[in-house]
Amino acid sequence: MFKNQIKYELIGFYENYNNSGRIKLKLTNSDSLICCYIDDIKFISKYLSELDNRYISQLVQSRR
Repeated sequence: MFKNQIKYELIGFYENYNNSGRIKLKLTNSDSLICCYIDDIKFISKYLSELDNRYISQLVQSRR
């Protein structure tokens, strides 16, 4: 049996979410919508496209 890997697409982000100073990402696929902090991106980066991963790393660089 083959296991399909679900791919998510970045559709938006929130800066300074709840005055926490952190970025919260909004990701979607055909079935669901998830939100996560940018700090957790290392856990979900394998589910994102290369283009989205590059954009998120640029976001991280601009925040430093």
